[in-house]
Amino acid sequence: EEAFLQKIGWKFGKTEIHPPLPVFCPDCRLKNRTCHRNERNFYRRTATLTGKEMISIYHEESLWGPPDVVYTHDEWNDDRQDFIEHGRPFDFSRPFFPQFGELHKAVPRLGSMVIGNENCDFTAGTGYCKNCYLINSSEYCENCYYGKLLQSCKDSVDCSYLYNSELCYECFSVFKSYDCVFVSFSTNCRDCFFSSNLQGCGNCCLCSNLRQKQYHFLNEPLSKEEYEKRVSEFRGSYAKMEEMRGKWLQLQKDMIHRHANIVNSENCTGDFIENSKNCLDCY
Repeated sequence: EEAFLQKIGWKFGKTEIHPPLPVFCPDCRLKNRTCHRNERNFYRRTATLTGKEMISIYHEESLWGPPDVVYTHDEWNDDRQDFIEHGRPFDFSRPFFPQFGELHKAVPRLGSMVIGNENCDFTAGTGYCKNCYLINSSEYCENCYYGKLLQSCKDSVDCSYLYNSELCYECFSVFKSYDCVFVSFSTNCRDCFFSSNLQGCGNCCLCSNLRQKQYHFLNEPLSKEEYEKRVSEFRGSYAKMEEMRGKWLQLQKDMIHRHANIVNSENCTGDFIENSKNCLDCY
């Protein structure tokens, strides 16, 4: 880190300046960088410019300083707006950060960062979605609820990091899959339940670390009839689903886990890294 800070020095007049060593550890610096980002809370408030009622990620009572200036999307995109008018000269007789804080409060904010949505008022960081509720950081989704980072998904609930998938429930880090329930870290799967780390599988339940398999229960192959009989035992009631969920949680403790999801990379540490080189503690 010291070598990196020396490398990114710059000159101010004849003086060469290098950033000082950080006071906080990397984990605390990560918290500081991300604590400002609100993805989960929405508020009814009035727009600063017109007093129009709106849904916003900014509360009318700010956490610090004067109230935030918040615009609706129509106000924000109005061609008559000239945001450069909020610029100001730097006063060298005053410290930098108080001046930056004043600028931060004066510049208007968009009530919620969305674009091209239809019937998605209670979402944040979304684009080109339709009929979605309480999702964030997502694009091109339809009829999705209570999720984070959904990309090109339909009819999915309580999922995170779900990509090009449909009819999924309680899935995490799942790609190109259909009708999956409580599935994680899997790709190209269909009709799978309570499973993890599957690739190209269909009709698998309570399975882990399988490739191109069908009609497996607890990693054991079954006939179609026998498999459907076993799966039907946990369908039909909340109590049965919770019992199966408990078995799935135990399965995740017992299964063999790959040390990290690092693919086609050199000299990298962290998780979920692809096609990279010399990346330390990255995710």
